[in-house]
Order: sequence, then structure tokens, then C-alpha cells
Amino acid sequence: MATITNTGSQMDQGQTNSGLSTQIVIKVNNGKTTIGALQRFDVRQNRPLYRVKEIGTDGVIEIVPQSATEFEITASRVVFDQLRLPESLSRGFRFINAQRVPFDIEVYDISSVTTPNDAGGTDSKGVVVMTYKNCWFTSYSSPYAADNYVITEEAGIWAETAFVSNMKTTSDFPLSNNIRGITAQTEAARNENSVNIGGRRGSLDASGLFNSLFPNTPST
Repeated sequence: MATITNTGSQMDQGQTNSGLSTQIVIKVNNGKTTIGALQRFDVRQNRPLYRVKEIGTDGVIEIVPQSATEFEITASRVVFDQLRLPESLSRGFRFINAQRVPFDIEVYDISSVTTPNDAGGTDSKGVVVMTYKNCWFTSYSSPYAADNYVITEEAGIWAETAFVSNMKTTSDFPLSNNIRGITAQTEAARNENSVNIGGRRGSLDASGLFNSLFPNTPST
């Protein structure tokens, strides 16, 4: 095992450690349907923050979340296999005004597989699944052009929340695999893991949060 001296990054001989899009499989319908011919799948996470300032202090005294985290997805797909983009997501419509119920999108990361099955597929041990829960279409475009016969559609999607899980085992930190000692350094940080694996929607609603952050603060 080689170590990059300055950063401590580790590189095993014969192993690729960089994240590759070829190691990502995107599915819907509870993992039963793989979305084919995807060109791009961009996920943006936005958490509005507020800088708390005060008169008499030349600086910011605290940063606090101002509202809930928002998840927005942009998907680009070639019209392939006689399926339009909504249909490739197992939706029974071509116009997004027809949507009545939300759906889930699951992104399978197979780069961390520890024990491959016979096919080395998405049901192998160590696969990490990132689930985008209760998705709704917010935009959808189907461009037609004389100078490019290939039709590439694009959709904007909002998700209520997102979380990560492991296919075969339950782990506090399923992405770490004990690399570089990623652990919950404080009791308060365990709330982060609960959100990360879908145990709750947010970390700030946890009971006793203040006491876990400041255990020695006397009550008033």
C-alpha cells in the first residue's frame, strides 16, 4: 500500500480509489428498474444559513441554519428504448402535469463493494445506496433540432429528503469503511449519522441537542 506523503491519502496497488461514474447505477421502483441512457445526473444540496452578528462585535458570532435543506436533481437522458424521460423513471406519463404521487430515486455506488456476488452487481455486499425520497418533477424539456437528430431530454426534480444506506449491513458510517477513522467525535455528532441513514429528517430537532453540545453548561 502506497501513501501519498503530504496528505496521508492511501493507494492500494491494483485498486482504483477515485470515484467514477462507471461505478454508479441509478434505479427507481424500489431498485427493480435501472434507468438507461442517462447522460447526466446532477444533484444539488442547498442549506440556507444565516450569519448572526451583533452591535459592538466586528465579526460573525455564530452561523445557524435558516431553513430546511433542499434537494434538487437535474437529469439528462437520450430518448432510448422507446421511452421518454418520465417513462424511463417508471412513470406512466409524458407530461409532468399528470403526476399525482411522488417516487423515489436510488443511486447505487458499487465502488465500495467488499464482497462481490457472482455478477459483481448492485446486490453485492458493500454497495452504498443513496436514496432521494418522494421526488416530484418541476421541469421537463424535449428539444428538437435540425442539426442534431439525437433527442436529449432534461428534467428538473425536487426531492423531499435524502439518506444513505448499506445493502447488506447496517453501519453508523457506511461510506467510511473505517478509512481515516471517520467516527462520531461527539455525542451530538451522532445525530448527524441518524439523519445520514434516514433515521430522521433533520439534526436540529434532536432532543437534548444543547446539552450534548455543551455538557458542562449549568442550567438556569
